[in-house]
Amino acid sequence: KKVYSQESGNVNSLVVMIGKLIFVVLSLVLIYSFLYNFRKELISDIVKSAFILFMVVLMVFVATTTAKLNTVSFYIIPFTILPIVLRTFFDERVAVFIHVITVLLLSLIAPRPFEFIVLNIFAGIVAIFSLTNLYRRSRFFLSALLVIITYSLVYTGLAVMHEGTFIKVNIREFANFGINGVMILISFLLIY
Repeated sequence: KKVYSQESGNVNSLVVMIGKLIFVVLSLVLIYSFLYNFRKELISDIVKSAFILFMVVLMVFVATTTAKLNTVSFYIIPFTILPIVLRTFFDERVAVFIHVITVLLLSLIAPRPFEFIVLNIFAGIVAIFSLTNLYRRSRFFLSALLVIITYSLVYTGLAVMHEGTFIKVNIREFANFGINGVMILISFLLIY
């Protein structure tokens, strides 16, 4: 990102904003197209479609606020709560699709976009698959634990690929993943 900024020189912020706007509009069109083609009943129900859009906007708001404050690691925020909540009220396909589109939107804000996308797509999909029997509360604890493990393993793999050694892996990120898991458990109260 730094190299690109240096090579591009003075970038017109209005043009960058237009580019982001195009990306956001395309993302919303994709969400609408998916729901129209595969879940028409969600589009016809204004409450359900508003709920889905509210969850996406909430995640973007939280990410934007975190990026502006720049005091907390992005990995503390439980972005996987989005697919968990959507999986609870809808089905796996809706949860996965909306999660992927939201993660792509959030990558515009994230400090390390590629790492953010890979980590959250893996963790979100694992969270969705771990919630097969929602009538058992123990599934929520298992889901949070699996999200922490997924974040840790994927982060380790990415860090070793980038650094070429285990020594330079940032240990503090594992604590952030643990806090993230605890926040996921607290967020389960929202479902009820």
